Amino acid sequence: MNKLKILLGLIYLYLILLLVHFYMLIFHWHAYPMFTSSDLILGGWLPYINVGSKMIYFISFSLLASGIFTIIRKGYFNKKAFKSFRVSGWTLLIVGVLHLLKDILSSLHENPFNNLNSMISIILTISIIFLGLGILFLGDILKNGLQLKSENDLTI
Repeated sequence: MNKLKILLGLIYLYLILLLVHFYMLIFHWHAYPMFTSSDLILGGWLPYINVGSKMIYFISFSLLASGIFTIIRKGYFNKKAFKSFRVSGWTLLIVGVLHLLKDILSSLHENPFNNLNSMISIILTISIIFLGLGILFLGDILKNGLQLKSENDLTI
């Protein structure tokens, strides 16, 4: 359980960093010239797409934190933790794939930041997709454990 508490603390730290990132994207996006440039493939929609994807990441990691908190309080195999992990995994997977498509489209278009920044963004987005798959895998383990626990509770 101590490792889960450490993981929960790291997720809370990540959520705080995402809130700071929201603040910078929303109130200071004029400081990022690549976000407001009209020569990008997504044009003026890019800041809104970035804020939207970060908001969905925030919701997904909040659900993950809720699931881990439930595991710490009620034990490993409970329905709320399974649902939190499942929804978090699917949102990370779907948004990761959409974000990957955006990154690939942006990297195909000519811009001054296309080499290193695009590759780093694509690699991080693939990591998010793998994280979503891993969370879905853990959710399935929790589901199977919950079924075994309920069957064990029925056989006295």
